[in-house]
Amino acid sequence: MAQCSSRMEIRSSARQRLNASGKAQFSTASLSVGVHSMTAAYLGSSNFVGSTSSALPQTVNKAKTTTSLVSSQNPSIKGKPVTFTATVHPAFGGAPSGKVTFKNGATVLGSAAVNTTTHQAKFTTSKLSVGTHSITADYAGDTNFLSSGSAVLKQVVKP
Repeated sequence: MAQCSSRMEIRSSARQRLNASGKAQFSTASLSVGVHSMTAAYLGSSNFVGSTSSALPQTVNKAKTTTSLVSSQNPSIKGKPVTFTATVHPAFGGAPSGKVTFKNGATVLGSAAVNTTTHQAKFTTSKLSVGTHSITADYAGDTNFLSSGSAVLKQVVKP
């Protein structure tokens, strides 16, 4: 195929030059989660007639996350407040939203919203009994991010 200086238009209105093989490439990070119908239109030139490709589906999945959990003080003292901070780490950047549920074993302690700037959710309690507690943080996910759960944090509470 001959080189030509024509452009290819992709429905986002982004125009790309054809390479020596008559091909153009396009990439974007702005597609939302879901299935998108992608087509390419060659606008033609004085030597070639324009054409439009068949539609191809492009599926964008929710991004993976991991959740980490830390304690403001471990060990803590019975009756004194301790703050648990969960941080949601998106695999490819972005701002996860939604909520994190904090648990002691299977018992829900409470939940908190994820701050979209810091990616953190915080929960404070002073109601843990003396002993060792298995604390976890479960991120529920949102429209763009998958759910994830932290490893168990062994919180020691002293008298």
